[in-house]
Order: sequence, then C-alpha cells, then structure tokens
Amino acid sequence: MKKIILTMFASVSIASSIELLQDSHFKNGFHLLGTSDIHQLPNTVKNILRLEQEATGPTIWRLAEWNSNSTLATYEDYNSWADDSSSTGWRWSNPSKSITLGFGRGSSDITFAINSINDYNNIYSLYPDTGNLPNGTYLNWWTHLLVEQIFNVPLQVKQNLIWSFDAKLAYWHRYRGQDANGNMPTEKNVGEFVTYLLIRNKYNHTQQLWLGMTIFDTSSDGTNNYSAPDVHTNINIYKTGVPQASSTWKRYEKNITNLLTEALQAYNGNLPITIENAEIISFNMGWEIRGLDIGTMAINNLSIRSYSTYSTINYPLTKPTNLTFSNITSDNATLTWKDNSNNENGFKIYQDDELIVTLPANTKNFEVSNLQPRTKYSYTIKSYNDSTISDGTSNSFITKDDYAWLISLYPILF
Repeated sequence: MKKIILTMFASVSIASSIELLQDSHFKNGFHLLGTSDIHQLPNTVKNILRLEQEATGPTIWRLAEWNSNSTLATYEDYNSWADDSSSTGWRWSNPSKSITLGFGRGSSDITFAINSINDYNNIYSLYPDTGNLPNGTYLNWWTHLLVEQIFNVPLQVKQNLIWSFDAKLAYWHRYRGQDANGNMPTEKNVGEFVTYLLIRNKYNHTQQLWLGMTIFDTSSDGTNNYSAPDVHTNINIYKTGVPQASSTWKRYEKNITNLLTEALQAYNGNLPITIENAEIISFNMGWEIRGLDIGTMAINNLSIRSYSTYSTINYPLTKPTNLTFSNITSDNATLTWKDNSNNENGFKIYQDDELIVTLPANTKNFEVSNLQPRTKYSYTIKSYNDSTISDGTSNSFITKDDYAWLISLYPILF
C-alpha cells in the first residue's frame, strides 16, 4: 500500500508583480571594493568581476571583502569555470575565498566560499574594538564576503513588498585554532549568512535601522530574534529568527512591512522610524565566518518583489509524519516525529486539541511532562510558516501507573 503524504498550499491571489532588485541573478558581476576593517566599507573600486559574454547590462552590485588578508582582485589565474560538489559556474577565487556565479546553468545563482584558516594563516586573531564596547575589549576577526546594491530611488515600504531567497549550506567545517600566543579562543566559532535592508526615515536621513534575516551554520542556533545597536555604527539592528542552514535548499521569505512592525514592537516604539516614514535605501547580503573555519553558502532566487494583489506566496508545506512515543513513565514521555518539509518556521504541538508549545524549525523530538498516571493523552503535531499551517499527524498513549493507590491501601492490608 502506498503512503500518501498530504501537502498544504497557501491560498494566493497574485494579479501582477514587479521585481525591485536590479540584476537579481548577478549576471552583470560586481564592482570589487578594497579590503578594510569591519564597518569601514571603502568606496574605492579595485577591480570589476564581470564575465562579458554573460553580461546583459551595467554592473550594479558592489562586493566587499571586510577583515581579509587577501583579495580577489589580484588572483586572475584562479578565475575559471568550475563544476564541483559545492557549485557550478564562473568562479573568481584565491586560496582563501571565492565567488561563483551560475548564470542560469549552475546549481545556484551565487555561491560564497570562505576558508578563514588560509586567510588568517591558521592563527586565530583578535583585534581591539574601536566602537562602543568598554576599553580593552577584544573581538575576533570575521572574514567577510558581502554584496550590496544601493537604491538610487529609495523603495517605499508597503504592505505587498515581499523579500525572499533560497539558501543551502553546501559545505561547513568547524575548526578551533590557537591565537598568536598559543591559547585557545573563548569565543564560539560560527558561520553566519547575513541579509539586511537599510531602512531610514525619509524625513530625517540620519535616523536608520538595519532590518535583517540571518542564517547560522548547522552548529549554531539562530532562531531567536535580536535587537540592539550596532557596536560600531550605533545604528539599531533588528534580526528576525529564522531556521538555521541545512545541506538542502531551504526557502526564506518575509513580508517587509510585517518585519518592520516586529522591529518597532521589539524596540517598544522607541525607534524614530514608522511604517509611514520608512524607505529602503540599500540591500546587502553575504557570508561571514568568525575564527578559523571553512564554509560555502549557495543562494538562489533572491527577490524583493512588489505585488499589486498579494495574500501569501504559494509554496507547499508538507505535514510531519511518524509521530511516536518513548521513555513513557507515569508523568512524562518523549515525542518523536519525521520532519518532511524544508520551509517551515517551526512546529506546533497540541495535547488533547490544545496548543501546548511552538518549536523552532528542524526540531524532531520534544519531552512532555507533568502528566497524570494511568491516563490517555492524544497529541497532534503540525508544521507552519508565514504562509500556512500544515495538516497534523496524531497519535496517543497511556501513561504508566505510579502505584500511589497501593500506598493508600497499605494501612488497610497491614
């Protein structure tokens, strides 16, 4: 007998849409900027990374190499068509990092790869903070590859503005090296793929906000929201929690108005930016690796799209299956299930038709407690995202006896 897995689709009504990013598939290459210290992006163009036979228009994107000891500008011999397990396309590279563009023929539109072990000569490096942290604070270096597009005409924030992309962690290797004194670092190594919109008050351009989605490597949890001033520029940051990266393609999508509303709530209304006065002046994204690690992140279908009629985009959400129970006692048990979707925000667990917990994406088990002995409990688990909630898979069990009744009979029997 064949197993049937039900797939839920979000309701959708799309009359027409306009893509607001220029060259969203990166066919026209990059203006390569000089290497620099963090948050001190230079405007000097060192080179243009562009494949003329593939280009269809002017070069729009800028590519920055923060905190790097090497640059892609000086390694012409490493530029070639690549076809390997991480990506396929034209690759600009040196021994420490690379950018690969697929031009519609590769597995991804753009792939970022960093080997910070090579870039930092296998020495875990720290640098003194020059921002707002206390004197004597040292931070660890991050090798960055960041692309940026500046909007000459700022984008107006409106309800039907949707920001989305697909991401895959094509390779990840964690390594904890020693610093120049032979000591092990105390800070956690991490790979972080950042995507940010720079929002400003259209009436006061000095009032700005970084609005972001950040994807962490498989060893780090990035599902929590984050709000705090940037320690270098003092511009407020709001990053929404999204599922961590995986080795398969995963969809990331946000309604920009809803995301900005989240940020305003996180700052308790203390931001000088509102939905009415907000405008978007730039977009940037890139791969940042702290410490000594090797990682490759692939990106497809980057979009900031304005819909004239929009409810939700139609991406399938498959329900979880195979809900089972283990470690059953008189007052707790462990629930385990199979995650069948790659675009969920998380899971909702219902006990006897009442929601008891919401869990992050990629969760596959949960322990329930404070149950009553010799009692039947029914559980349902559903996956959900910004667009929809899936059908549920259900199962039930009976808790074990705690034999408390036997204790109450002891005076009678003896």
